[in-house]
Amino acid sequence: MRSQYCAVLFVFALGLLTSSGVMGETITTDQNTTGYTVASDDLLQTEYGSMSFSGNSLSRENCDGEPALRDGLFGALGGRSTNGGDTATAGSSEDPLDILIYTLDTSVNTLGYDLSGITTYAGWDGQRYGQKYDLYAHQVGDDASTFSLLKNISYRPTAIAGGINNTKVAIAFESTEATGVDQLKFVFHREPGYDWIGYREIDVMGVAIQTPEPSTLVMLSMGLISLIAYAWRKRK
Repeated sequence: MRSQYCAVLFVFALGLLTSSGVMGETITTDQNTTGYTVASDDLLQTEYGSMSFSGNSLSRENCDGEPALRDGLFGALGGRSTNGGDTATAGSSEDPLDILIYTLDTSVNTLGYDLSGITTYAGWDGQRYGQKYDLYAHQVGDDASTFSLLKNISYRPTAIAGGINNTKVAIAFESTEATGVDQLKFVFHREPGYDWIGYREIDVMGVAIQTPEPSTLVMLSMGLISLIAYAWRKRK
């Protein structure tokens, strides 16, 4: 009896840890001089709705700006006016901050999306290859101004000598951390001494939340009624 009680208590405690986010997200980082292969089917490409931006320019030094972040391409190595086309320049000032908000399409998927991960890429031929931003999420049904902080990112490794530096930051979410999401907000920060950063791509991975079929809802309701009736009979 005691062992059964301990087992139930353990499962209950584990559930609390998971639901409260104690297990947290997993973050991995990488740096190279060869570039990266990015996703061609993430949510910013398949379920893109709209975007809004406030702050400074995302297209300095002949860069393509925001569209480069969701085109499924890392682009040619380098930056500046030669190879910097497939890049968005963000984080040039702390006042005002560069704020980019993506709205996912919920015209069909009205319950939003469960996110499994977000990966951001940067690269430049100078010192602007690091990454520094705050990531927020908005959930379906919340007030328009309510965004929850998911993660603060600050990654700038020492430059690899003799090459063009590129970086990758991958955030993998627990199942309860980013659910029912319809908007993502990136608040980019200035990297001291190097101003803006050359961002190459943002991959948002996840799946649409499916609306339960009416038959499923009926079955769940019948099951709940049966449980209530059983409990009532037991009390009598």
